[in-house]
Amino acid sequence: MSAELEGAFPNVAADGYTVASPKTQAYNCVAWAAGDASRWWEPGIYWPGPTGDDLAALTGIFAALGYVPCAGDELEAGHEKVALYADDQGNWTHAARQLSDGWWTSKLGPDEDILHRTPQALVGELYGQVQEFMKRTTQPSSEQSVGDEIIGHGLAVIEAERQRDHVAPE
Repeated sequence: MSAELEGAFPNVAADGYTVASPKTQAYNCVAWAAGDASRWWEPGIYWPGPTGDDLAALTGIFAALGYVPCAGDELEAGHEKVALYADDQGNWTHAARQLSDGWWTSKLGPDEDILHRTPQALVGELYGQVQEFMKRTTQPSSEQSVGDEIIGHGLAVIEAERQRDHVAPE
């Protein structure tokens, strides 16, 4: 998928990324950012909040999960962040979640999950711009979500691959 991925997201190669999972249609970017790897989150399929295609519907979902607006993508101890993307018409297009090491994780529709250094790696024609950053207090490790457990399970392997194969240019 690397050539296809880099063609769809021209900033991703320069930013640094790692493909972190095989393709699956079990969940999408909103579900993944919310920590749910068990279902696809989309109005009409599963949407735990006010429906709509606009950014307000997406921010409402994350607000219901305990997130509040914040200023930027900097890593903050004790918090996890999401970056919410929208197109020029104000329709949401993507959600990414920041990991505890500062990298970001994204599920690319029915394709793979990737790890990328910054939310700006996915900015462009397909996902538009990051329109909102939100954060919430990090859950104690005994209360981590399924998505966090899945990420934790694979991070040792992914970290080794990231160091070996896809280090961003300095």
